[in-house]
Amino acid sequence: MSVDDYLDIGVAMVAKRHELNYIAATFANDDLIIGTWIEQMTIVSTVNAIPNHPIC
Repeated sequence: MSVDDYLDIGVAMVAKRHELNYIAATFANDDLIIGTWIEQMTIVSTVNAIPNHPIC
């Protein structure tokens, strides 16, 4: 969902906790791929994740 979709239905998602696993060093102007996805979901909470998408 896009930000506009969330605004239209009047809800939001917030990261309560996140974890990063560093595989190698990066440098200025490097292209990075960061991913997140839904790992667990309940009525009260969701552990969220989306497959790898370029951010730069």
